[in-house]
Amino acid sequence: MKKLILILAILALNTFAAGCRDYMRLSVSFWNFDEYHLDSLYAAHYIESDVYYSESKFYYTNNNLDSMVRCVGECENMPIETITEKTDTSINKTIYIDGILSEEELTSIGGDSSIYISYHIRNDSLVGINNIKNNFLSNDTLYKIEIKQNTVITPDPSNEYICNFTTYKPLRNDTAFITDQDIISEYQATITNTEKGFIVSFSNSDEKWYYTLANEPTTSIHRKVRPAIILEKPKQFDLLGRPTKSEHIIKVNR
Repeated sequence: MKKLILILAILALNTFAAGCRDYMRLSVSFWNFDEYHLDSLYAAHYIESDVYYSESKFYYTNNNLDSMVRCVGECENMPIETITEKTDTSINKTIYIDGILSEEELTSIGGDSSIYISYHIRNDSLVGINNIKNNFLSNDTLYKIEIKQNTVITPDPSNEYICNFTTYKPLRNDTAFITDQDIISEYQATITNTEKGFIVSFSNSDEKWYYTLANEPTTSIHRKVRPAIILEKPKQFDLLGRPTKSEHIIKVNR
């Protein structure tokens, strides 16, 4: 009887196992999904000669992000307001942290394309654009067009739980398509399924994304004891605890 229960449990887990294609579909829209929630994120960052570690833990009400705990050196609770507007062709989300505009996202009703804009504070009061990202999914390929680089994501042909990433230099006026540009880097993301969701880890960085099923209760924060640096302006970091200049993210041995 115990063996039968174990077999049924394994079959149930495999039935709902997420793979690269699921991660690609969720990556089209950062916050607009009902099946899974981005539960938390852990990462190591580099600023000049210092390393710091961050973790962000997210909380939802009716599939809307409403608060988070962000640990960058020290942990802080941050209220979040999510405004959702639906039209015949798109779902638009605007996110405010502590009353300050943080992110905007417009996602097509079909879920195969989106436009994402993130903001940061300049001079303690002005809001500036940190990044603009255009995502679209076509024929098992996810394209991410950004200001400083473009990324093409495809499932690994030999392992459904691995995504292959190729980043390219930005498009020039005389360039017809993303892949016509020079390659900046190539790396992989590995999807590891858990009892209540899955974890995404990346071969080029010490960064992990934790997803849970939307109907599951939130998990505890995954924070580990790490040396911290004192950050003079913690609000210069984005919703995920990353510096506003994303090129500062590097690999750090655990």
